[in-house]
Amino acid sequence: TEQPLVYWVPSISPSALTFYSGDKFPEWKNNAFLATLSGEHIRRIVFEGNKATSQEELLKDLEWRFRNVRTGPDGNLWFSTDEGVI
Repeated sequence: TEQPLVYWVPSISPSALTFYSGDKFPEWKNNAFLATLSGEHIRRIVFEGNKATSQEELLKDLEWRFRNVRTGPDGNLWFSTDEGVI
């Protein structure tokens, strides 16, 4: 078995993961975005090779449970929440 590259204690309850592939935010290209439930944020994870070098919590002040996150066809980062927000 392989050990995870990144983990959180206590758990932030990850629900979806995507790697940004759009053109709207070139500095985010190939960064991982993780939707979280109990963490109530979208987490951006910057990788260099197989190592996570930094992390950023996005939209935490909204206190929403994020279900999904994807790169949209318009190049924006799209997400959905338990509160019915897309």
